[in-house]
Amino acid sequence: MKASKKKEQIIETAKNLFMRFGVKRVTIEELCKEAGVSKVTFYKYFKNKLALAKIIKNELMDTGFAAFDDISALDISFLEKINRMTQWQMKFYSQMNNELIREFVSMKDVEDEYKKRFLKNIQNAQIKGEIRSGLNLELIYLMIKKLQEITGEGTWKNIFSDYSQYVEQVRTIIFFGLLTRSGNDDNNTKEQ
Repeated sequence: MKASKKKEQIIETAKNLFMRFGVKRVTIEELCKEAGVSKVTFYKYFKNKLALAKIIKNELMDTGFAAFDDISALDISFLEKINRMTQWQMKFYSQMNNELIREFVSMKDVEDEYKKRFLKNIQNAQIKGEIRSGLNLELIYLMIKKLQEITGEGTWKNIFSDYSQYVEQVRTIIFFGLLTRSGNDDNNTKEQ
């Protein structure tokens, strides 16, 4: 196995283990055993486990933001963009352990980049008239951030057994509100 292949094997193994158990619960010894490499080989490529976790986080972040940007660039309604982003996000996060989600969501660089892209997306929707123009973008972001905290701490599990049910309810409340509108009952909301 070539040196670069060993490094890639370590990264792929770590990604799989971190997705299942989170970064904190995986030891370097477990990682090396699973990857079929020695600790000497591990330290040849990585200063420590956190350096490896940062590489994986950056890869996941790049993948996530590329998908966000691709959907944002589509010439479709804001509602359809939200639907597609929600579907993609549910699929993306369903691969991860809750520990990993909490560890990555709490990272400042991920949060800053997400905020920048989120605000730009909402602002574009306001310019197109798809979102009310009088709403404060920073308040919208703050509300979404608080919902992410609920997601990260897992208290939603006291109400929902399935993450997709939780996400669908949150999406409905945020984008359609609590009040019914004329000609818009619960069945119509689900179709939107």
